[in-house]
Amino acid sequence: MLLPTRSLRAAVLLTIATAGAACHRGPSAAACTTPATVRDLSGLDGCGKVLELAGGVRLLPNGPVWQGFASTAGQRVTISYTPLAGVMTTCMAGQSVTVTCIEAAR
Repeated sequence: MLLPTRSLRAAVLLTIATAGAACHRGPSAAACTTPATVRDLSGLDGCGKVLELAGGVRLLPNGPVWQGFASTAGQRVTISYTPLAGVMTTCMAGQSVTVTCIEAAR
């Protein structure tokens, strides 16, 4: 039996919504264990959203896992990441990293 068009649309939207709430991980990511807070530093030259760790350390997030995560300023998350050595950026607010895993904190 085929699903009516409305039911099919609802099923697709539900699948997309739950996928967006899931953990975003790269292919070889470690578990998301480092707590962080998303901060919007777009008022500073060359900056956008950064991740702030406990103690005020800021990370400049990069990579497909970060780009695929819909973050909001002030949002608490847990992450894993790897430092990017030798990467230059115009935002001088932190260390550039590749985010390998990110999920909304519970």
